Amino acid sequence: MKKLILAFACLLLAIPCLANPIPLPPPASMPLEDMYVEIQPCANGLRAVFTGDFTFEYIPEEVNSMLFPVPPDANNIRAWQDAVELAWSWSGELYPTILPEMPNIPMIEWQGPFPLEGAVFTVDYEHGLIERPTEFIFFYALGTGKYFPTYDKTTTAYFDILFPMCFEVGGVWLDESPHEYEIVDGHLMVTVESSFGPIINDLIVSLLPMTIDLDNDGFADFLDYAIFSDDWQKVDSGLEGDINGDNVVDSNDLEILVSSWLCGEKALEDDTEDSYFCEGDFDVSYLCSNAVDEDWSSYALPAEPGATSYIYENYMIPSGIATVDFTIKYGQTAPVTPGGCTSVTDYWDGSTWKELNCTALTNQISTLTVEIPHDGLSTTTLQLRTRVWRGPGIIGSGSGMYYEGKVTWHFGL
Repeated sequence: MKKLILAFACLLLAIPCLANPIPLPPPASMPLEDMYVEIQPCANGLRAVFTGDFTFEYIPEEVNSMLFPVPPDANNIRAWQDAVELAWSWSGELYPTILPEMPNIPMIEWQGPFPLEGAVFTVDYEHGLIERPTEFIFFYALGTGKYFPTYDKTTTAYFDILFPMCFEVGGVWLDESPHEYEIVDGHLMVTVESSFGPIINDLIVSLLPMTIDLDNDGFADFLDYAIFSDDWQKVDSGLEGDINGDNVVDSNDLEILVSSWLCGEKALEDDTEDSYFCEGDFDVSYLCSNAVDEDWSSYALPAEPGATSYIYENYMIPSGIATVDFTIKYGQTAPVTPGGCTSVTDYWDGSTWKELNCTALTNQISTLTVEIPHDGLSTTTLQLRTRVWRGPGIIGSGSGMYYEGKVTWHFGL
């Protein structure tokens, strides 16, 4: 009887009866959802860093848990109640969407009891955007009313989405229905309101790459500008610099080129360190310089058995970099105990050395490519340090052979 009366009150008084998080059993009163999303370039495209505050004004004592839908690849998930971190688990329930790439997504769950007078729940997570041939898709499970459609919901949801340079908003939808938005200083601002009924549609945002590529190298830079400047103020059809296709190359075309400056994708291999130095004694036949001479055919090795020596390599970081890969050629002279490393490459994060890669092969020579973490690009110089160990000459302990390393700068995405 108590649940029936409460549901009837929600219908009469337009009390917000369903929210995201989803209360179990419903309803509950949540008038405000306030969400901030930062969309960032990453090695595999774009990723979203999400944080949301969900203000409940009333939570019935019958509510014993909360559900929250997240994308299938969501990671670094954390939840708080009034700034106190909560333990959560994966629910057995799935949340339906209209997206063919993920028709159902998982939900996390945390348990009560909850304060009758309400609380502010905060949820953080990260996930990759869906990549399509011409666009990236950001999705947020806003339409939780579809999960329990018999209950009404009145709430306001605010989205502040910071999208990266070199992208423009292709559209915003609530499922299939276009929804209004505004752009303020690189932020996509979206407001969704519902009264006397639940929100039953999810938020879908399309981001389109912006690239004016006159020289067909996948990237907008000075090479494109050189082509553009050759056609400056010419009037004719078919001009390469006529970006907007109006048969004249003028400030309108320049504005488009500037908006796409340093956009696109381009990889540039850099096999030459801007500087390097060595620490420790190296074998006269396997000099430190062998590891930085770019011929990839000779290696460096400490002089004394059981010794460790260091090779430091520094690369000036160009502007417009999105990600950086480091390719290492390495090997060892004998088997090592499983889990042991005969050479380790570290990177400098601006204050300390952090391990990038630990190699432990068995009588092999190989190459490995690893991505430099973002904190390794926090200064003007990419600094790498490879520790090379020479075995003491006993069975089961090999020596690390460091042949060479090179970086690949990825511009744009």
